[in-house]
Amino acid sequence: MLADYPVEDSTIDFPDAEKDFDLVFSLIRTTRSIAAQYNLQSNLQVHILATNPALEPLLSSQVPTIVSLTKGCKSADVVTDASAIPLGCGSAVVNADCSVHVLVKGLVDLDEEINKIAKKLDVVNLGIDKLQKTMGQSNYEEVIPENVRAANAEKLRTLETEIATLTQSQEMFAKLK
Repeated sequence: MLADYPVEDSTIDFPDAEKDFDLVFSLIRTTRSIAAQYNLQSNLQVHILATNPALEPLLSSQVPTIVSLTKGCKSADVVTDASAIPLGCGSAVVNADCSVHVLVKGLVDLDEEINKIAKKLDVVNLGIDKLQKTMGQSNYEEVIPENVRAANAEKLRTLETEIATLTQSQEMFAKLK
């Protein structure tokens, strides 16, 4: 028996739900990456900073999912104010509106972490310089398609957020010394 070739059914297409899923999955992947980077396997305390308050309800509703899908995660919370994140966290940017912070205080060598962050800052600054050079070309608006310009603008915004997060982490680790 042969079946008809499948046809797209727009009634079961949910782009907002797909976007939300992608954000939560990226957040989980980033949290796992931080844990691996610091070689943490248990008692993870995760703090999620949502700089866009509209993301807070979504992320709060997904805390059980984040805890379940992150090996060794003991607790997770969502905050909208960076001052609510405790000192001693390793951080990574998920996107321009969201970053993950995992408590590593007492578990890592502070001097080594400060040096790692300095190297990451150099790489991110090079990326920003390269992107700004590309965007600053005289014929950029005419030659580059609109969708690429929008993607570049979002990438620049994310890189700038990453600079702020890395700088904050570097200062925090320096205070803990």
